[in-house]
Amino acid sequence: MLQLIKNRPFFLYLFSHTLSNIGLGIHLFTMSWLVLDLTESTSSLGWLLSLSTLHVIILSPFFGVLIDNWDRRLIVVVIQLLKGILLLTVPILLLTGTFHLYVLYGISFLMAIADRLYYPASKGLMREMLCKDQLLSANLVCTYPKQIKGFVNQNQSGMYPF
Repeated sequence: MLQLIKNRPFFLYLFSHTLSNIGLGIHLFTMSWLVLDLTESTSSLGWLLSLSTLHVIILSPFFGVLIDNWDRRLIVVVIQLLKGILLLTVPILLLTGTFHLYVLYGISFLMAIADRLYYPASKGLMREMLCKDQLLSANLVCTYPKQIKGFVNQNQSGMYPF
């Protein structure tokens, strides 16, 4: 496992994957909290969560085909940049007073689609940078960021003022 960390491309991949997972956890938490704070409606929160997951059922079968035909590095970089832009949109709109709930729904939907494209592309990228006998250990190491995201989410959810 230490040998994997010494592999610079894999280390950079793991580092960015970890940051992405932590950011996703914070995004899900803050968007949910924002909807509840602005609307005080669990129905609005339900719509937000539905728009964040509905696409998985409908679009995921087609994403694998797209990812296999495109450059995985380009997909990963472009998606991370787009996610950053989408995330910056919310505070800018809040600060300028032009924020509307439907914009948040759209951003959550687009973020969820971006994640559905990101994860298979990043796993394919991992297969390209490592040899076959390292993949099992690499997959194990790559589960840590998801565990960290779960830990962050669980700790944040205990902070709800309800």
